[in-house]
Amino acid sequence: MWRSLFHLLIRSANTSFGYFSTNMLAVVVAVAAFLFPHARLWTMEGRKEMLKHVLRDIGLGGALVLVVYLCAFVWATIHIIYKDHQTLAVENERLTDSTKTLSAELEWRKHNISTTDPVFPNVIYLLEAFHVYRHQRKDEPCVLRVTASPDSLPLASAVAQFSNSVSGCFTFGPDPAGDPDVDKAALDGAIPGMVVFHADRDDKAADALFTNLGNQIQLRRSYDPLPQAILNFSVPATGRVRVIWLQFGAGVTWNSQLLSGKK
Repeated sequence: MWRSLFHLLIRSANTSFGYFSTNMLAVVVAVAAFLFPHARLWTMEGRKEMLKHVLRDIGLGGALVLVVYLCAFVWATIHIIYKDHQTLAVENERLTDSTKTLSAELEWRKHNISTTDPVFPNVIYLLEAFHVYRHQRKDEPCVLRVTASPDSLPLASAVAQFSNSVSGCFTFGPDPAGDPDVDKAALDGAIPGMVVFHADRDDKAADALFTNLGNQIQLRRSYDPLPQAILNFSVPATGRVRVIWLQFGAGVTWNSQLLSGKK
């Protein structure tokens, strides 16, 4: 409050000084205040009497200048407050209209996906990548294991849920925190900003999924054996079961976010 008041006084002072530099009336008053006491000198006798009248008239002239300046200062203050009020009123109206528009758009987006938003192609290409994986493995049984660091959990959950609808794989995770073995496995070897893609070296269908999915999120291939905590699941299948482990590190985003520079 005090800081705003101080700024207002400074602006009023600058504006009122501007009046004196541009207003001819102020110039006339200043000249008159200077000449008025000197005009009396020609009729006064005696130095003491002369000095007395000079000082009095100078004081009157100075008072006149002060009154004129105070009037200018008060007017400048009122004018600034009025202009600021008008500006704020216009800005408030603009913000109100903008808020209404954004609220309506937000309500719409709660129930719809805009085809112009990056999320739309992200989801479409994600579904396509797992759909291709399903056909390339010729519907052999598979497991998609998903783990994530806490801040990557929302994206990992979205990938797990969307992929499950088209991959035909048994999908597990991402797991809520609580199992120490799973928590440790999820963090060991995780790479910030990337998803470590674990799959067998000879799994050609997984290689194709790695290539297609890499267009949407940052991936790093791994052939390391999966830890037992990650393999701790049971599926009603016989024979070979293909297993892919998507290990989300910290701060994983869509590639579209990386390209836009926003996380």
